[in-house]
Amino acid sequence: MGYLRGLSNYLKENYRRDILSEHLEAGDVLDFHIHGHKTLRGQIHQNLKYDLVVKGTQGNLRQIPKVHIKFFYSAQHSSKIASFIQIDEAIKARQLQPILNPTRRHHVKNKTLYPMMMLKKPIHLTLLEGEVLHGIIGDFTVYEIILQLNDGLQVVVFRHSIFQCVDPENGRNLLKSFQDEVRDWEKTPLWIDEETGE
Repeated sequence: MGYLRGLSNYLKENYRRDILSEHLEAGDVLDFHIHGHKTLRGQIHQNLKYDLVVKGTQGNLRQIPKVHIKFFYSAQHSSKIASFIQIDEAIKARQLQPILNPTRRHHVKNKTLYPMMMLKKPIHLTLLEGEVLHGIIGDFTVYEIILQLNDGLQVVVFRHSIFQCVDPENGRNLLKSFQDEVRDWEKTPLWIDEETGE
């Protein structure tokens, strides 16, 4: 038995962070990527339990189920971030829909995300509609992963939208379904063995 050094404190401080409410209070103009390969630009008008009400640039309000939102970022960086988004055409062709049942989603464990973040190791995220994002984890919460791209750019990815998560350095599958067996977090320098204390 053992534990990851610092994970417990990190989760206490960050796991329930409400990123959407932070953007609501700041009045940020955001680009939301929504299922159906659509993009909506606007400000968060209401952050409801299951839905987000977005005020578009023309002042119109649109209520969107959060499970339909794949990721978002600051609209002022839209042209730069677009160049970082790749498409896996094979996954796109599958026309995968939002996964409503949480037990059927492609989960990434906190024990996997935390050492990748702390060691600043890059990850590849492939989303349900084929978008591929590559970056370093800046933060993560119960619902989101904040991905840091080059040039200080940042994308907030909803964990429910993930299809694949891979370590690009070795091609290792980082999804829970695989990591529950191989437990790569125990091989990182952050792992403390309770018996040896190392």
